[in-house]
Amino acid sequence: MSLKRKNSKRGWPVLILVLAGLHGFAQDKSPVVSGKVTAADFAVALPAGDTSADAIVISDVGIKTFEKRAFSAWQWDGYLQRTKRVLILKKRGFGAATVTIPLQVFRSQSEDITGLKAATYNLENGSVVRTELDKKSIFREKVSENWMTERFTFPAVREGSIIEYTYTQTSPFVFNDHPWLIQNIYPCLWSEFKTSIPSEFSYSVGRQSTVPFCIETTAVSSGGYDQGNGDVKTYHWAAKDVPAMKEEPFTSTVNNYLARIDVRISGFETKAVAIARDVPTNRNVTYIEDIRAGGVLFSWVQLDRQLLNNDHFGADLTSNNSWLDKDIKDVTAGAGDDLTKARKIYAYVRDNFACNTHPGYLMSNTLKSVYKARNGSEAELNLLLIAMLVREKLHAVPVVLSTRSNGFLNELMPQGSALNYVVCKFRSGTKSFYLDASDRDLGFGQLPLECYNGYDVMVDTTERFPENALSADSLTEKKKVVVYLGNADKGGLDGTVQSYPGIAEAMEIRKKLKAPEGEKKFREQIRSGLTPEETFSDLEIDSLMMPDEPIAVSFNCRLTPDTASDIFYFTPTMTDRLTENPFKSDLRTYPVEMPYARDANYILTMDVPNGYVVEEVPKSEKIMLNDGGFFEYILSHDGDQINFRTRIRLLRANYEPQEYPLLRAFFAAIVRKESEQIVFKKKK
Repeated sequence: MSLKRKNSKRGWPVLILVLAGLHGFAQDKSPVVSGKVTAADFAVALPAGDTSADAIVISDVGIKTFEKRAFSAWQWDGYLQRTKRVLILKKRGFGAATVTIPLQVFRSQSEDITGLKAATYNLENGSVVRTELDKKSIFREKVSENWMTERFTFPAVREGSIIEYTYTQTSPFVFNDHPWLIQNIYPCLWSEFKTSIPSEFSYSVGRQSTVPFCIETTAVSSGGYDQGNGDVKTYHWAAKDVPAMKEEPFTSTVNNYLARIDVRISGFETKAVAIARDVPTNRNVTYIEDIRAGGVLFSWVQLDRQLLNNDHFGADLTSNNSWLDKDIKDVTAGAGDDLTKARKIYAYVRDNFACNTHPGYLMSNTLKSVYKARNGSEAELNLLLIAMLVREKLHAVPVVLSTRSNGFLNELMPQGSALNYVVCKFRSGTKSFYLDASDRDLGFGQLPLECYNGYDVMVDTTERFPENALSADSLTEKKKVVVYLGNADKGGLDGTVQSYPGIAEAMEIRKKLKAPEGEKKFREQIRSGLTPEETFSDLEIDSLMMPDEPIAVSFNCRLTPDTASDIFYFTPTMTDRLTENPFKSDLRTYPVEMPYARDANYILTMDVPNGYVVEEVPKSEKIMLNDGGFFEYILSHDGDQINFRTRIRLLRANYEPQEYPLLRAFFAAIVRKESEQIVFKKKK
């Protein structure tokens, strides 16, 4: 079987936007009037293909405006007025009745919510009963140093309820705006967004969507800002019958692919020159307009310099950290070169400091207090590592990034709010190493799989764009399993299984075995992969407590054929067998994002059981993917010995939607082939 297809560029289909264009449903408007719910509003038809939905968004409308602060030449506030109505269809849709609004905080400034009104509507005996949200049921919670949330849950919610809320969100952070999500986990009958941007702003307007818009216009008007001076450009979008986004296996975060409008303010200048251009990227984002005013323009270099001077990030790295000198001297004693010094310092921080997990890339404590307490957040421990390396005059810099679950980092839009993690980049000669000292199961030069999400930003003073250095495609998880089965004196076959897992699996094994009843569960996992005729004993795991060394898992095994039957069936892939296809959907509209490429080898050498002959063996087969990846299944029978080998080689971690049918068929073929059995028959 051969699966071949030309390679495609990263990204899913892009719809080209027509500025100031008007589509066929331009006269459409939101089907609701805020605060007015009638009995007819409860009879809502689900869009085709979403008949199993747990809830449905009837309408979601946002209007974004900006206002210059009084007596200020450059300070602006953004205002988002939002009104949303949702019909709860099933109990599983009750999650929609709890609303969490993220709010940014920085120093003395924060975003705020005003004018919040929320109510639940139920249809009782043909009449609409309204239950308003009690203001005492609205809670503010601190999430991190720079984020808090406003949260509330609707009262009197049951199957068939309509919930509606409206509020205004005020933000002093016009450079860190949130995108407008057209699509979510529930189908949406109407999503609408309108934004009016002053001509003083430098900005980018982009959208990612495979959903057609029924309204898509731009208009320019005079006045309205800065005491009547300057033009205002208003963008208006609306989409109807938007399908729910269903999460598929091997997805970093479905948020990357939700249909959205992204307006990013990047700077300002009193006298603006507007230049429109299309800037397509390798993802499903079309930048329909990129207005550069030529004045103050926020860039990655500016972000770097801000971080380097920030008391919660870089200021401690360049201060006088002489208090570290004695311990560094002790830690690096006997090291003959820079790489050895770096390894010793890394191991010291990793093994002697506890990580109290805390989201974000900024510190809440000083490096000196972290060092004294012997614990800190991921950011604090990794910045401490950098400070120690720098103090030893080694080349180390911070690298900030967005993890897989946080979403893609947009390399064209400098946004500190898009970042959520920091690691160390150490260079020795021509080689560079990424380091994360916050996890005791990581070896030198290893990062959590969550960090492999494409672009990262090296925080120094050089002028550069983010680098696409942490792609999951750059990781290859190598694994080898060797099985030997030989005839035993007392009948049956005895043998050994030796497994050499890759870096990611080794880290997973270490974490599993540290958990309560970890060894017991690990043994149960091995047992579940064997047949009733197969048993194992004498489990050994080498280098379990040595994260810089590879793990080796070995155990003895015994195969006992059922002597009551003349036929004995044996599946040669005793362990690591793929039993089901992870890709079950017929169609996929966004990329497959596996955590790594892979190269897995399984080798079996076995004797033909005494008293049996080989009746039938599976045929050897090689299945190709379009990019050179393959699955190889080779089995040979020579006298009283059987030699068997499989190999799964995936050259990439990421595959485009148009490649999905081939990838799905590829894994289906592996499942089919690895389930095939050798048939042994008793000698007459």
